[in-house]
Amino acid sequence: MLKKILSGSLVCAALAIASLPVQAQSQPEAAPSAPSAEQSSEVSPQEVQQFAAALKQMRSIHESAQTQANQIIEAKGLPIPRFNEILQSQRPQPDAPAPATPVTDQEKQQFDQALTEITQLQQATEQSMQEAITTAGLAVPRFNQIFAIARQDPALKQQIEQVLQSES
Repeated sequence: MLKKILSGSLVCAALAIASLPVQAQSQPEAAPSAPSAEQSSEVSPQEVQQFAAALKQMRSIHESAQTQANQIIEAKGLPIPRFNEILQSQRPQPDAPAPATPVTDQEKQQFDQALTEITQLQQATEQSMQEAITTAGLAVPRFNQIFAIARQDPALKQQIEQVLQSES
């Protein structure tokens, strides 16, 4: 649910990264831009460790943010499925169905209040994820580069998965 709301490029990338071992083989995600020729496409074993450490922390941050977002929505008196339905109607897609029932003024107010708080949560989450990356010893651009490389390099993806599994 929170994935649908978060729009910051780092957060979206981080959320995609947070599910790398699970989704990388089955469902494409938006990836950061490909590494430039000036940047190294080689990822050292130390960077694999740092990437995995950041990823593990980011997963925790993501899970906490999802829980908080759900609590925000429920505290506003709006059921989560209804919130998602209204959200989809705010971002219409060609084949997306319109809400089953019209959005009432009260629901609109509840939705707007929840969305405002979730946007603030998103900003805090993005900051926390950036801090997780730097605390792990990587710069955010290098983290994004490693992510882009891992999306294209099955061996690197496997190394990252192994480190994550060994730390579980």
